[in-house]
Order: sequence, then C-alpha cells, then structure tokens
Amino acid sequence: MRTSIIALALLICAAVAVAADYEVPQNRQAKDVLPSTTLKGPDYRIADVVVLDGYSQRWTVTSDYAAFDVEGDSALRKLLKEIRAIGELKKVRNSKAFAKGVGGAMKAPVSFTTSLITHPVDTVTGVPKGAYQLMEDVGTSVTSSRCHRSSASSPPSSTSTSTRATRCFRKR
Repeated sequence: MRTSIIALALLICAAVAVAADYEVPQNRQAKDVLPSTTLKGPDYRIADVVVLDGYSQRWTVTSDYAAFDVEGDSALRKLLKEIRAIGELKKVRNSKAFAKGVGGAMKAPVSFTTSLITHPVDTVTGVPKGAYQLMEDVGTSVTSSRCHRSSASSPPSSTSTSTRATRCFRKR
C-alpha cells in the first residue's frame, strides 16, 4: 500500500513537470497573427507583442485619441472600427457642411429673437399654438389605428401625418 502511494506521487510529479513544458503560453508577434495592412492605420498602431494568457490574446493599441488594452480578437476588431469611426467624425467636423449646419443652428435663436422683437404679439401667441398642435399631432399618430390614404394632389399637412402615412404604407 505504501509503495502504491509513493508511485502515485511520483506519477503526479512527472505529469506536472511534463505539463509545465507544454502549457506555458508564449507571447507572439502581431505580424504573425494579423495582416500587415491591419497592424497600422491612419489613426492607430498595434503593438508588436501580443500577450497570450492561455485563453485569449491581449492587444495594445495606440491611437491618436488614447492608448487601449483589449482582450480578444473580437474586441480588437470592434476597437479598430470605433477608431476609424472617430476619424471619420473628425473629418466631418472639419468639413464645410458641418460649419454650415452649426451656422444654421446658431441662426435659429437669433431668428426667433428677431421675430419676437418685430412681431411680439404674433410670436408669443404662436408658440403655444405650435406646441399644442405638435402634441395633438403626436397624440393622434400614436392612438390612431386607421390608415388614411392621402391623395397625390395634397401632401401631408404635418410631420406626424407624413409619418403616419409612411407607417400605413409599410403595413400594406
């Protein structure tokens, strides 16, 4: 009995020693895992060493916006998409269309103020009417179960009517 316990202990020690040679995760080079076109983009760079923890790969990504450590290939793909999206948003922000939109948004309060000064009674009485009409249209579109066909000659009178017409069209 005593010899069998000693033999079992020796067998377990030998198994642990052999397993240690095979189960140690080895770090890899990023160029061995990813295509060269993915390693560096216009807004990011992936570190050369990929750390393996036995189950997944840990990536280090340095971008123009921040440094990131992600675990797993799917997380890396998601991060690279997000970095590209941020780059595209920065391009839009620097475009003429963005500047024009910001200018239009800045003019709206000025236009309201101008009409408030030049036509105070009409403006003050028109705001509650417009708000009431908006709420009424929303309430009608939410509670209405009927689909009204609008004629081709008369366009919808409000946004909610147009939305209701679109929903009715899609139901058909």
